[in-house]
Amino acid sequence: MKNYTRILIMMILSSLFIISSCKKEEEVIEGCPDSGAMNYNSNATVNDGSCIFSYDIAQGLWFFDFTCDSISGGISIDLIKEFLPNSVIVNGVASGELVFNLDTISISGTINKNGNLLIPEQTLFSFDTLLFGVPITVPINIDGDGNILSQNQGTLRLNYSTIDLFPVPGFPFTCEAILNREE
Repeated sequence: MKNYTRILIMMILSSLFIISSCKKEEEVIEGCPDSGAMNYNSNATVNDGSCIFSYDIAQGLWFFDFTCDSISGGISIDLIKEFLPNSVIVNGVASGELVFNLDTISISGTINKNGNLLIPEQTLFSFDTLLFGVPITVPINIDGDGNILSQNQGTLRLNYSTIDLFPVPGFPFTCEAILNREE
């Protein structure tokens, strides 16, 4: 009887071991498993080709209509808007680095995986003037930020300024735009 009990216990333990060691099928969840994508799904087990990368969708032609804040010093917003184009061509330079081409002016910036744009301060152009009879060069600077929300929509805020040492009437001021793929 002792032998039967031992054999029975061994059979039960062996059965439990075999059952517990069986590989369970993993649940298939389609989506974007790439953590660098805007639509990353941490639960996705199979890439269904739906990954959207902000760097890729930011590139191309975008149309916009700027709304500028009030400008002091007698310079009208309408005059400033005359110098702003109604579109921008965005080109990729390297992963996460972009160039915004506004007619004849190029502005460099970056984009992260969530579509957040950052335009660090840089000089757009400069002009020469006299200060107390001494010729000086005054830079007009730009910086900004924004967001690419989808393949067809985004936002962009541009801040225009000059150095405080040489105040220019109307500066600083900010213009904001809604970006669209269609005019």
